[in-house]
Amino acid sequence: MCSPCKNTCVSCTTSSTNCQSCDGTTQFRVLSGSSCNCSPGYFDPNSGSAICQKCSNKCATCTTNTTNCVTCAGTLSTRGASPGCTCNAKYYDNGVAADCIACQYSCKTCKNSTACFSCDSTKFRFTDTTTGYCKCNIRYYDDGSN
Repeated sequence: MCSPCKNTCVSCTTSSTNCQSCDGTTQFRVLSGSSCNCSPGYFDPNSGSAICQKCSNKCATCTTNTTNCVTCAGTLSTRGASPGCTCNAKYYDNGVAADCIACQYSCKTCKNSTACFSCDSTKFRFTDTTTGYCKCNIRYYDDGSN
């Protein structure tokens, strides 16, 4: 009698869990010993489905859900450590790139390239609600550096 392989295996021998090959194209799995594990950048949702789910852009590897990062994507100079992998000050996450993107130079924190969340008051700046940028206080000028 022929017995079925585990749903994560493309082929198996001697038992249903002794995988010989995996589906890397549609299930995003790679052979590791005799198991078909999720490829880097994917996680096993443990939903009974054999298809691995993609981690969020901020995670190089994740577990249990898209944003529970084990390791962070991108460089540590722009992104903090796991599990949050949030962007460092003066950077923002555009939801696509692994690395965080630099804010406009005058921002302390920002939500995108054209809107500051906060300004560095020690640099004599305040948030201009019209432009979204940090402007200089009265009697100060913008030297273009921060």
